[in-house]
Amino acid sequence: MPRPKGSKNRPPAVPKPGYSTSDVMSMTSATDSNLKHWTNINLIQSAIESGAGRGSARRFSPLNVVEVALCAAVNEFQVPVSVIRGALRGFHDFHRSAVAFYEEYHDVPLLTEPAHLALFPSSRMREIRASLHVFATRSASGERIGSSRPWSEMLSWMRHRRTHGPAAEAELASFDADRRVFESAIERSLRAAEFWAHIRTGPFNRGLPVDAWIVGKGWIHILGLFVNKHGASVELDPPPAVLRHLISEKSIVVDLPDLVVGIGTRMNAGHAVGAPWEQLGAW
Repeated sequence: MPRPKGSKNRPPAVPKPGYSTSDVMSMTSATDSNLKHWTNINLIQSAIESGAGRGSARRFSPLNVVEVALCAAVNEFQVPVSVIRGALRGFHDFHRSAVAFYEEYHDVPLLTEPAHLALFPSSRMREIRASLHVFATRSASGERIGSSRPWSEMLSWMRHRRTHGPAAEAELASFDADRRVFESAIERSLRAAEFWAHIRTGPFNRGLPVDAWIVGKGWIHILGLFVNKHGASVELDPPPAVLRHLISEKSIVVDLPDLVVGIGTRMNAGHAVGAPWEQLGAW
């Protein structure tokens, strides 16, 4: 049978990695003009394809999608771009440090590929980032620990805590006040890193609300990005004194779990009953 004119035996098209501009707009509240402006001023840098060159289009990574959603949430308050940039910087600091702490604690091999997921150029840089996560974490009383504690001591305690579990908790009673602040910050650092890991990989990432697994763990937390004209920081269950201070600074508060849930909800809007839920890729 003669082949139809113009037909060719072409292999099926390979799906492009990442998300297009229209994909990102459908998953966030950002507009086309928002995206164009934020990418033009390098507030958002498309991690898959930059769009440079004739005929090429930007492709955004899953983390880019979260960044855009965050920028859009802060932009609703009609603040200058400098404030949005500060919010993004605070978010990046928390994200990298929390991922580093989680991976160090669980002995996760250093990820080098794909490039948009390789957050750390070396194991040493990941160790440093993990230590910064502890230094930035407040103890239960709202204190931040100093940087005098060596990373080797932190790592030793993390290993001890994982190996001995509740037995290690009992030892806290015999520590001096400075040591108790340090151990409390370690515990809260781990809690924040574990919670953030679940947000990045669990039901939140598919737009599902708090599930039984989190409830069973007792992980009903406030994880907020507090943004003001001076900068931004992520706080897990901030103590009352800290919360009062943040409120007095007239901070914008972005609920990070809710932000991720919103992306997943938009992805799965109108999905068929019984069909598998789409999930934002690894970030």
